[in-house]
Amino acid sequence: MPVSRNHIQFTYGSPPKRIRHFILTDVKIKEVEGLICKPNGGLGVNMSGLELSSKEKVELRDVDSGNKVTERFRTDESIEKVFVEERSFEYLYTDGNTVVLMEPKTFEQIEVSKELFGKAAAYLKDNMTVHLQFYDEKPMSASVPKRVTCKAVEAQIPMKRITATPQYKRVLLDNGLTVLAPPFIVTGDEIVIDTTEDSYITR
Repeated sequence: MPVSRNHIQFTYGSPPKRIRHFILTDVKIKEVEGLICKPNGGLGVNMSGLELSSKEKVELRDVDSGNKVTERFRTDESIEKVFVEERSFEYLYTDGNTVVLMEPKTFEQIEVSKELFGKAAAYLKDNMTVHLQFYDEKPMSASVPKRVTCKAVEAQIPMKRITATPQYKRVLLDNGLTVLAPPFIVTGDEIVIDTTEDSYITR
């Protein structure tokens, strides 16, 4: 349903789950990535309940191509917000650029593009519960849990020096990603990672 842009709030939910928003523009469905605004003349990013104004631009991701674009909207424009259905699936395996999932109730298997997960595809593990967002029975995007446990397969030896603030070090995870972790983390430790920020949470 078309509505005035200045009455639309693109709101992001509090952890552990982000509310995803999709809009129809230029005959293409795009996901709202965030708002780029210029409060008081400065540049910033706001992702919590900020209404669109003539001074704001919106980061969008083309669902079909995956390309990201930045668009500026007028307050008198109309927008068509696309409502999607979210469903839970169990991750089975990845074959090249295809991810195979199973519907837990019917055991029906489906195949989706790995690109739907973006960088979060690195966190996919056997039997993990993932979420797909559908529009008109077509998968639009996919997400993994916000918190995932990974194993440290390589950890730098911390430098012995006195500092006022903790010195984090680089740790290579079993999924190939590298994160910053406290100096006490050693090879073989299992640590909890924030998958949205690729950051260390706890051991």
